[in-house]
Amino acid sequence: MTIKELIENGYRVILDTNVLLNIYRYSPEFSEFALECLKAVKII
Repeated sequence: MTIKELIENGYRVILDTNVLLNIYRYSPEFSEFALECLKAVKII
């Protein structure tokens, strides 16, 4: 199952703090892209 399918089926996706903090280790462009992806599936 994809994350989108899990969310549509009522599952909760919980991100560890380290996952969110590690997004910022990458380039600003990738960080922004990753955050937009998470927003698109309403994780953040």
